[in-house]
Amino acid sequence: MGEIKTSELAKKYLLMTGFDVNAACNFFRHSAATHMLEGVIPST
Repeated sequence: MGEIKTSELAKKYLLMTGFDVNAACNFFRHSAATHMLEGVIPST
């Protein structure tokens, strides 16, 4: 079995729940960027 990307797993489960995958991924990306700017999570 090959490696599974986190983004592939997220897309799979978002589709199963009925979320708009593009909107949800955009939300996660912006949320992560906000946390990086606030210093909550490291940028590297």
